[in-house]
Amino acid sequence: MENLNKKKTKLSERYEIILMAISVLLIVAFVTGLTLFPEEGNALANSILKLLTHTFGSPIMIITLVILLFLIGICFTKYGDIRLGNEKPKYKTITWVAMMFFCGNGAGTVYWAFLEWGHFFNASPQLNGAEIDEAMKYELSMAYDFMHWGPSAWAMLCVFALPFAYHYHIKKDEELKLSAICKYAVGEKHTHGLFGKIVDFIFIFAAVGSISITAGTSASTIASALSDLLGIPNTFALSVVILLFVAVIYSFTSAVGIEKGMSKISDSNVYLCMVLLAFILIAGPTGFIIDPMLNSLGLMFDEFVRMSTWTDPVNGSGFPQDWTVFYWIYWFTFGPFTGLYVAKISKGRKIK
Repeated sequence: MENLNKKKTKLSERYEIILMAISVLLIVAFVTGLTLFPEEGNALANSILKLLTHTFGSPIMIITLVILLFLIGICFTKYGDIRLGNEKPKYKTITWVAMMFFCGNGAGTVYWAFLEWGHFFNASPQLNGAEIDEAMKYELSMAYDFMHWGPSAWAMLCVFALPFAYHYHIKKDEELKLSAICKYAVGEKHTHGLFGKIVDFIFIFAAVGSISITAGTSASTIASALSDLLGIPNTFALSVVILLFVAVIYSFTSAVGIEKGMSKISDSNVYLCMVLLAFILIAGPTGFIIDPMLNSLGLMFDEFVRMSTWTDPVNGSGFPQDWTVFYWIYWFTFGPFTGLYVAKISKGRKIK
């Protein structure tokens, strides 16, 4: 039995090395191609994006809504009361919530939360297909901001966290690969074959892509802020230095473990965000900050189903496809990577 386990371990290690080598080579080839042929690469990327958002927009909207309803339904069944690991929570609630929030929303929220409504305002979302005044455009723009970063986005992450959590905490299987959780649907034989390799490569490629988006956004935002505050040139080299600094911090926190590393950083982020929000509320127009936020939240929930299914087939503005469908794809690419992380830190928590 011991020899069999050793043999499985060696095969698993060999599989990991081969998978990593193939993934690195393909990603390097992909990046090299984009670097050498930027215009052609950009045209290809735009064509693929348009194919996904405009051709498959309606199915993606339906799938996203079904996922959200499915997860809400689980919360009201006996399965929602299942505790992961049958133990007390490993992290206190505020730390646990902070680690989840800053994993999925950190850099994007800092950048887009303040700017996105302006893009929506110019795009003029019209839920009723008729002309609306500027006040309503502003309210709808804010509502869409909450919509794209709200429940449906969280559902796209949670739907991956659920099978990972079941696999890791209930089945006590520490093989945290996307192919490993597929064995409950397709069988263990297929997960160790070509199917499993393809699934794991997609997982790695999606993780690299989603992290690249976040890293690129955060680096440019921080570089711009440092340039304004310190009067230094906002150059590509500055962004590279920032990325290297973030990589060092991430590597260090990963090396020391989640409990000593990421949890401490998440707690610090919570306190810093509280200070920042308090400053904005006190120094800014407090009433005008709170009132539109409350109004937009109400509008989002009031029009949630309409916004989740609006495809604008008559006017053909392309707004739902270019923004809503794009966001659901964007969040889906984060799903496997974030879901694995959320599952691992959720020991002792109930599924709901």
